[in-house]
Amino acid sequence: MGKKRRDAARAGFITTSMRLPAVCACRAARVVADALAASGAQRLVVVDPHTAALEAMCGIPVEMLTAVPALAGALAPLVPGGAVVVAPDLGAVKLAEHYASLLHRPVAVVRKTRMTGATVRAEEIAGDVAGPLVTTSHQPTTPAAAS
Repeated sequence: MGKKRRDAARAGFITTSMRLPAVCACRAARVVADALAASGAQRLVVVDPHTAALEAMCGIPVEMLTAVPALAGALAPLVPGGAVVVAPDLGAVKLAEHYASLLHRPVAVVRKTRMTGATVRAEEIAGDVAGPLVTTSHQPTTPAAAS
């Protein structure tokens, strides 16, 4: 375990740049769920979880809520006419589609490859993207150059 991850673990948090294997992340979620139940919690309310599997691993009732309609409603007046909702990876497509349907906007998806734990390379952008400058991985490219 690297120094950055050790220090973060001692402080009680792990950032997304310190990617944990899926098995570790599931175990960590189970430990937190068990600790909440052991502390006397009778119900767990989760807003926009990454996975519905959380409900199955928790020993107490879990209520899953979404903030997407409220956030989309707040964003709607600020979204320009030519905007496109972009899913940063394949795992976020459903969420991007939900926002896009509420905002009446098209969807695009970035296909990317993880080079290292902290480095990601955008391979292509798929979807209804035309005209405006698209920025991926801090490198501005035009939609034609990105495909």
